[in-house]
Amino acid sequence: MRERSFGGSVPFPYQPVVEQVASEAGKLQPIVTTTTLHIYGKQFQSQRTQVRMNGFEMTPASVTETQIILPLATLPVDCLRAGIQGLQVIHRIAASSTSGYYSDRAIESNAIPIVLRPTIKQIHITASGEQHDELRSALLTLQVDVMVGMKQRVVLVMNEWSIDNPVGYQFEANPRTSDTDTIAIALHIVKPAEYLLRLQIDGAESLLSVDTDPNSPTFNWYSGPKVRIED
Repeated sequence: MRERSFGGSVPFPYQPVVEQVASEAGKLQPIVTTTTLHIYGKQFQSQRTQVRMNGFEMTPASVTETQIILPLATLPVDCLRAGIQGLQVIHRIAASSTSGYYSDRAIESNAIPIVLRPTIKQIHITASGEQHDELRSALLTLQVDVMVGMKQRVVLVMNEWSIDNPVGYQFEANPRTSDTDTIAIALHIVKPAEYLLRLQIDGAESLLSVDTDPNSPTFNWYSGPKVRIED
């Protein structure tokens, strides 16, 4: 194998290789902001090992030669974006030059895609007063647990919480003037009813909660998040 060098003086260290990224809860479990990531591969250990996502470098909780553990809940919200994003492992290595100065060199792994799903934290609805026969319009404001970029596509999916001919709607949010965790979406000509809400950010969809009470009449039904459009 041919060795590479920086300036002919420092050998190129072994490059980290990422083979798989999964939730601690299981390989098929969704990744959300409370997930602890398990990163599998080889050649992870170095002087200083970092994980890069969305342009930010983060220090993992633990590093072995073949596994890195990174709890997303410990990261600043600015580091997290919903949607498909690349994850890399970075070796930060201090190397001396012939002049006696030290520099910080980065050895980067391959990038592997992950899908980070948003979670709806708060819901606020304001009636617009506009009516169309028996239909209504309103302004829905949602707070999520990630920052939403100005150019990210945001779509609200509404499904009536009913088994009697339920209706469904989709509304796209307008572009934003800055990154934010709060999204305002105008609802137009909607049937008064109670609705389950899902938010898609660049295709990454928020999760619905499930009623897990075996004594409940709606046991094993989707239970939230919900909003009611009043008559």
